[in-house]
Amino acid sequence: NFKLIPLPLPKAHYFNGHRLPATYLNFVFINNAILLPTYNDSTNDKKAYKILSKEIKDRKIIPIDASIFIREHGSLHCASINHYY
Repeated sequence: NFKLIPLPLPKAHYFNGHRLPATYLNFVFINNAILLPTYNDSTNDKKAYKILSKEIKDRKIIPIDASIFIREHGSLHCASINHYY
């Protein structure tokens, strides 16, 4: 089965005059948990946490401040990829 789960958008973030790609969709599945990027947006960070907690009950949701990652136009998923050459 495939189920779309709508998530809110965090408030807009800017760095050096450029809008940054903040999104809660860049979460990362790990063993028995999900790493959820957060962006110092108390309202929408909490909404995203509650939605994922309700929809994905078999994993612990771990919020991680990803504000620094989006400055490089990525997020948690970019920091978690293993590259093999």
